[in-house]
Amino acid sequence: GLHRRVAGMPIFIPSWTHKDGVCYYAICLEGQGLGHAAWRRYSEFDALCKEVKEGIPGITAKTPPKDPLRKIFASKPVFVATRAHGLQVFLRRLLREVWQASCRGGG
Repeated sequence: GLHRRVAGMPIFIPSWTHKDGVCYYAICLEGQGLGHAAWRRYSEFDALCKEVKEGIPGITAKTPPKDPLRKIFASKPVFVATRAHGLQVFLRRLLREVWQASCRGGG
């Protein structure tokens, strides 16, 4: 049913770009190209996480930790790809947890 479709909704972060020294990640849904992407920086994922946790008790999803060496490695493809994967995992888990909470009447 709808619960299964939403809980399993494929969210991808297939790309990123650097602008003015900041990395922006492309958030896409399955079947949509980059033309439909929402571009967000790490701090926006972090703010989303905090806001959702304040509003819905029991959410355990968390953004990947900030690496103390990120200033040095931030433009390195391996660093950015690793962070993009972590953010993708975070978004998928957050969506699943928020949906489950709404099904329980918790938000």
